[in-house]
Amino acid sequence: MRIVYSGTLKTSHIPFLVKVIPGEGSGELLSLQESVRSALKEPAILQPLSEEEFDHILAGNGLILGVYVEGELVGARAVLFPAIDEDHLGKDVGFHVRSGQK
Repeated sequence: MRIVYSGTLKTSHIPFLVKVIPGEGSGELLSLQESVRSALKEPAILQPLSEEEFDHILAGNGLILGVYVEGELVGARAVLFPAIDEDHLGKDVGFHVRSGQK
């Protein structure tokens, strides 16, 4: 996994790493998501991603960054790179597609 940032937690001074999650990382992400959901007072407030959604992003349609403390995934953020099509919201703000973009 490619490390994109490293630092130290402010209160405990424990080191952490931010890494790009690899294509086969959906199981680890689903486990984290379930841990978070089960710890919530109102689990319905979490909008979870499905395994298929994680796999779609990890297949090159986005990026997922994971935060690791002592080797354990403790947080993640998924970024979807949407297809540029007729419904792309970028058109509403004047985004113009350059030749070769998809």
